[in-house]
Amino acid sequence: MNTFAKCILVASVALASFATTACGEPSDDAATATSNLDERGRPNVAEGADKVTSCWGSEPFWSIAIDSSKVQFKSFDDSTQTIANKGATPAQGSTAAWAALYQGTTTESPNKNLSVIITSSECHDESNDTFDWSVSVVHGDQLFLGCCR
Repeated sequence: MNTFAKCILVASVALASFATTACGEPSDDAATATSNLDERGRPNVAEGADKVTSCWGSEPFWSIAIDSSKVQFKSFDDSTQTIANKGATPAQGSTAAWAALYQGTTTESPNKNLSVIITSSECHDESNDTFDWSVSVVHGDQLFLGCCR
């Protein structure tokens, strides 16, 4: 077996191993297995961070609600800060399936900005439940970290 063939074999085994480890059992239907991927093999945007609608954190408790028109941050003192939902901005070199940024000036305090960054990374809340999405929220000079679904 020549060097090129060995490299192809090693790459194929590594790719098959990654797919089984990262995605669970391989699918019997190759068309179904790849239909949810973009041209680079990443999840399509429709199944990603830009589809998250609810985030929260504790110590102190806060929450984020995202709908088609707005992103709303509710803080521990029950005050709310809202920005227009102009759509998620993906991370550079990626799609919004992996990371989504929402940012803007709040309607309640035009001199304050709100930034919400949702990323595809495992998150554990105070109940030790596990979620697929993590969030970082920057509001004024404060940073909040939490989970999303």
